[in-house]
Amino acid sequence: MMRNVWSEDHFELYQLFDNKQIQHLWCPDIEFDSFKQFCDKFKRRISHRWEYFRVFSDDQSKNIVGFAYCYNLSDVNQTTNLCICFDVSVLNSAFCLKQALKYINYLYVDAKIRKIYAEVFDYNQRCIKLLTALGCEHEGQLKQHQLWQYKYWDLHVYSLLREDYFSMFKTHNLLLKKLSCKRTLN
Repeated sequence: MMRNVWSEDHFELYQLFDNKQIQHLWCPDIEFDSFKQFCDKFKRRISHRWEYFRVFSDDQSKNIVGFAYCYNLSDVNQTTNLCICFDVSVLNSAFCLKQALKYINYLYVDAKIRKIYAEVFDYNQRCIKLLTALGCEHEGQLKQHQLWQYKYWDLHVYSLLREDYFSMFKTHNLLLKKLSCKRTLN
């Protein structure tokens, strides 16, 4: 389920943000010294830098298992960068693809975004597979852009235009039906 963030969500979000197993996948150089510091930075970022922040919760347990937000939003060009992050408990599942599609649909229909961008590091192959499954196109890469674990990694840029998304909408619906019968993405 996708919904707005509530103030009582902060501790669950802190656990996701501070999870060393997944943190490098979406933001390799962010650290928080305490829950209070996280809350302060989180509130500032939501109000000043991150647009359309949403959380994904498990339908049964209601626990937060992911989040999504936009940054570098351009009202004139109707473009934005996109960040979607999921907990390791749901990575590679049909749930990830379904929630990503819901969020993208929300951006195109409700927020009137024309084009989304996603930046992903070379070591995040799961995300690259997900972006490809969503129909995103590889627009380019920045060589040796990010230092992580004593190695420089390339940054790949993917994009998806609104009209391309809607022309693939039937395919996405068929994919969702197919995935609802499966547990994981290969």
